[in-house]
Amino acid sequence: MHTQPGYLKELKAHIRPLTAATIGIAFGLSINNYTASLFGAHLVEEFGWDRADFAKITVFALVLLPLFPLLGRLTDVKGVRFVAALGVIGMPLTMVAFANMTGDINLFFAINLAQLICGACLTSTVFNRVVAERFTLARGIAFAIIMSGPPLTGGIAAWALGPVIGEYGWRGGYLFMGALVFLFGLLSLILLPAKTSRTAQPSTVKRDYGFIVRSPVFWLASLGMLLCNMPQALGSNQLMLMLHENGVPLTASIYVSLYPFGVFVGRFITGAALDRFPTHIVGAIGLALPAIGFAILASPYDGALMLGFAVLLMGLAQGAEGDVAAYAVARHFPLAIFATVMGPVNAATAVGASLGGLVLVPMLGHFDNYVPFLIFSTIVTLLGSIALFLLGRYPTLNQESLMS
Repeated sequence: MHTQPGYLKELKAHIRPLTAATIGIAFGLSINNYTASLFGAHLVEEFGWDRADFAKITVFALVLLPLFPLLGRLTDVKGVRFVAALGVIGMPLTMVAFANMTGDINLFFAINLAQLICGACLTSTVFNRVVAERFTLARGIAFAIIMSGPPLTGGIAAWALGPVIGEYGWRGGYLFMGALVFLFGLLSLILLPAKTSRTAQPSTVKRDYGFIVRSPVFWLASLGMLLCNMPQALGSNQLMLMLHENGVPLTASIYVSLYPFGVFVGRFITGAALDRFPTHIVGAIGLALPAIGFAILASPYDGALMLGFAVLLMGLAQGAEGDVAAYAVARHFPLAIFATVMGPVNAATAVGASLGGLVLVPMLGHFDNYVPFLIFSTIVTLLGSIALFLLGRYPTLNQESLMS
C-alpha cells in the first residue's frame, strides 16, 4: 500500500495534464452514454420510428473496431493533443447536423456514424496515455479521476437537458450539447501538453503488435471487456425506453441521472481499490455487479426503489470497467505502446456493444420487451468477470519495463 504523502504529491505534480484529460473525456464521445436516451425517446415518439429499428444504432459502434487501434497508434506516435484536436473540431459539427435532421432514420444513422468517428478522438484510448505517462503511485485513482469526467458531466447534462428540451425541443438540446463539447474541448486542448513523452516512443509496428498478440493478458482483457459491454445498449439509447416499459414516465430523467452517478462513484471506488489490491480481484468483483441489476430489471418487481437500485448497479459496474482495463494494460505492457494496446482493447469494448445490439434487435422485435435481453445480459456479464479474474495467472512487468 502506498504512503499518503507520495500519493498526494504525485497527484499535485501533474494536476494540469490530469485536468486537461478529465475535461477532454468528459465532453467527448462518452457523454452520449448518459444523454442519448433522452433524445432517443423524443425522436421515437415524434417520428414514429419502430423501437427495433431504432435499436440498430447500437450496431454502428462496429466502426470503432478498426478506428481505436489506429487512434491508439497515432496517439503513441503523434501525441494526445494532436489526436484530441480532431475530435474537438468534428464532434460539435455532428451535433449541429442532428439538430437539423429530418425524420429519415437513415440520415440519423449516418450522422451517428460520423459522430462515432469524430468522437473516438475524445475517448480513453487517447486520454488515458496522459495518466500512463505520468503516474505510478496514484495511477489507479488518476485513471478514476479522468474517467469520472463523462458520468459527472453526463449526469449534469442529463438533468439540464430535460428543461432545455422542454423549452427549446430536442433540436435545441442538440445545439446545447454541441456548444458544450466545443467550448470545453477547446479548454482541454489549451491545458494539454503539446507533445507525448520522448522517453516512451513505440518501436516498429511489426514488433509491437507481435508482442501484443502473443500476450494472454491482452486476449483476456479484450474478452472481458467484450462480454461485459454486450449489455451496454441498455445504458445508452435504450435506458429510458426500457424503464418506461417498467412504468417510469418519459419525463422522469432522475432515473437516467442515477446511471452516470453510479458510474462516477464506481470510478473512484475501483480506482482506489486498484492502487491497493490485485487488478484481477477488483475487476472480477466490480464488473459482476450489473448482473444483479439486470436480474432485478428482468423480474416482475417494478418498485421505484428497486428500479433505481438496478440502474445504480449498472452504473457502478460501468465505472469499474474503464479503470480496470486501463490499469491492466498499464501494469502488463510497456508505456511506449500503452495506447497501441488500449486501442484494440477498447475496440473489443466497442465490438461487445455492437454484438449486444445485434442480439437486442431481433429479441426486441420478436418478444417486444426487454426481459429476454436482460437475462442474456446477466449471463454474459458474469462470464466477462471470470475472464478478468483469470488475469491473476500472469505476472506484471517490473517498474523499469513499465516506464521504458
